[in-house]
Amino acid sequence: MHPPPATQLDAQALERLQEMEAEGYFTVREFVDLFATESADRLQQLVGAVEAGDIEAAHRQAHSLKSAGLEVGARAMASLAEQIERLAREQNLAGCAELTARLQDAYASTRAELSRLGLLTSTDS
Repeated sequence: MHPPPATQLDAQALERLQEMEAEGYFTVREFVDLFATESADRLQQLVGAVEAGDIEAAHRQAHSLKSAGLEVGARAMASLAEQIERLAREQNLAGCAELTARLQDAYASTRAELSRLGLLTSTDS
């Protein structure tokens, strides 16, 4: 179940999830489905926070999205969320807005790749 070399997903993160599955913590598919559902919700909250000018809420959502991305090995997503987190600390709402759009694209790419790898079973966006 290793991703191909051109993937944006970190193979080591996926291997860690497989090891945890082998130890009986959860199934990788359950974990990935939870990631997808919660990340979609957090992205909506991030968009809403940025649109409302709520920089604190934007910071919180970006931090959560960074952590979630790292857990499943979504490097591009985690990197963008980290940049949004930094921009929020700097009170740069325009920068947050620009990167939030890119983060939405990275999330969509991550979902597509997880689905292609057979790791995503939910159909929620």
